Amino acid sequence: MRDNSDMHLLIPYAAATGPRCQTAISQLQLPHVGALLQRFKRVEQHFGQANDLTPLHERLTLTLAGHSVQDGLTAQAALAAHKLGLHTDTQSSQGWACITPCHWQIHADHVHMADPTDLQLSTEESLTLMHAMQGYFAEDGITLHPHMQSSWLAQGDVFHDLPTASLERVVGSSVDAWINRQPQAKPLRRLQNEMQMLLYTHPLNDARAARGKPVVNSFWVSGTGTFNTPTPQAQRLVCDTSLIKSARQDNATAWIAAWQKLDSQLRDTLSGTTQDTIRITLCGEEQAHTYAYQAQPWYKRIQQRIKPTPANHYLQALLPKL
Repeated sequence: MRDNSDMHLLIPYAAATGPRCQTAISQLQLPHVGALLQRFKRVEQHFGQANDLTPLHERLTLTLAGHSVQDGLTAQAALAAHKLGLHTDTQSSQGWACITPCHWQIHADHVHMADPTDLQLSTEESLTLMHAMQGYFAEDGITLHPHMQSSWLAQGDVFHDLPTASLERVVGSSVDAWINRQPQAKPLRRLQNEMQMLLYTHPLNDARAARGKPVVNSFWVSGTGTFNTPTPQAQRLVCDTSLIKSARQDNATAWIAAWQKLDSQLRDTLSGTTQDTIRITLCGEEQAHTYAYQAQPWYKRIQQRIKPTPANHYLQALLPKL
């Protein structure tokens, strides 16, 4: 049995590219992160691009857990279906996807995706919407399955090997650049139009609007890809998502507060571990650096005590080079 003290800590948006958060990096005081990384060495470097369908941190979350991933084909839905016992060997050729109910804000020149978590759908609301939409999806050979309040699982041939953009790419921005325009996805684009008409007059939305809550008027497709059995991993992956929302909003105040809270919790997170069983990956939006413990000669340790490297140095190394 593997020692649970072996751990790989992944921190998405450790350096955010929004202008306010970039400026805030110089103000960050992260004593625990800085002290730990003083004794570590960069052992791996990973790269992504701003126009990738799958953000770098999502790709790393899956690959570090032993899954095979292609851009836009993360198989997150197939993996969830497998865990729920919905995905069997006889269905291996069928496609799976995550369907996320969402609110689109229609503007003259673009369509903006609001954060689906702000909908705060109840379980009853989520099931009501799913059942209302199921018949329309079934006409295109798609079966919907309950999963979470914020999303459902969908099964159908249309999703087989269909690359889709992560929800992370679209939240808080225009959907136009991320909508799948492949011929294979034509039924999904039609379904999005039909759902806008269906949901416009749905009683559930009328009730939500009366309570001052945002209505559901569309859905997003993500997490497509074929299930693959993960390879065994030597370390337990822990992904801390506490920086994501504030970084995505370029809310520097909230991002600094989240980083400082994470820094103060680091000692508890790593309790029961020894340095040589820990890896830490600091993940920016276009590159990520993995650090591991390395024994250092006495003179290096003295240099670090006299002139320690601040944590800011490690974060700034993640920012895109101009």
